Amino acid sequence: MTIRIKIRPLEPLDTSEHSLLVYLKLSDDDLGTDEEEMAIQELDAQLERLVLESAVGRYEESVVGGGYYKLFMYGPDADQIFEAVLPTLFQFPAAPGSFLVKGYGPNGSARVVQLETGSAIAGTQDGNNITIERDADY
Repeated sequence: MTIRIKIRPLEPLDTSEHSLLVYLKLSDDDLGTDEEEMAIQELDAQLERLVLESAVGRYEESVVGGGYYKLFMYGPDADQIFEAVLPTLFQFPAAPGSFLVKGYGPNGSARVVQLETGSAIAGTQDGNNITIERDADY
């Protein structure tokens, strides 16, 4: 299985440190189903543990509403947080429309990574498109 993600630069974020913000699309435009909540709460706990154990930052909070379950992580390097949680994120069956935002500190840039159904890490980049092959070497 192949997953494709598109990265595009955004406006600078106004934060004092780097961030990784994960937006998991729910099946409706409100709070989703009980099954989705249970699955995402399990993912939430796994990501929190990964961030703490890898010492890449801190896991701040999670919020549900508006059709998304939002997970917030902060630390000195957004790329390190991303690398720490990426394998677990790609094992989760994220719904189309799910995405994450890597924010790079005060007056820094932000990048959006679209998460489409599939799982994997590592891949090839062609411009702003990345193709990731399932079970690729980490």
